[in-house]
Amino acid sequence: MGLLSTAQRRHSDYYLKKVHDLDLHYRKGGEEASKALTDFNSEWDQCKRGQAYAAEWIGKQDWGADLSIGYAIAGTLLLSLRFPPQQRIEWLDSGLRAAKLKDELKFQAQIWAQLGSANDALGGGRCRFVFIANH
Repeated sequence: MGLLSTAQRRHSDYYLKKVHDLDLHYRKGGEEASKALTDFNSEWDQCKRGQAYAAEWIGKQDWGADLSIGYAIAGTLLLSLRFPPQQRIEWLDSGLRAAKLKDELKFQAQIWAQLGSANDALGGGRCRFVFIANH
């Protein structure tokens, strides 16, 4: 693994853990939820970059697919609260591709559920869902 791949993997892994931890703290409610939401907002650019790095390495390195799946299933509550449906769909797309590549049916089902939720939030009905299904 080259230096660039190693650096991107470490970045991606670190921010995946951050997203997961912040989502857990948010779910506890109260002051922890408020702090988690604030931290998530301030870390969003780095989290997005980590997710993009993982997506870039799908099919090239095992870690790309593994972390892409992780990003798709971590932080789902925070994502649904803070970001528009189209942005959530884009976030989930690479996770679904990775889960299909690795033949991970359980993760595919979880990601499809999140895609369905985002699709419902778009109000797009069948047309947008068909578009998603073709990816």
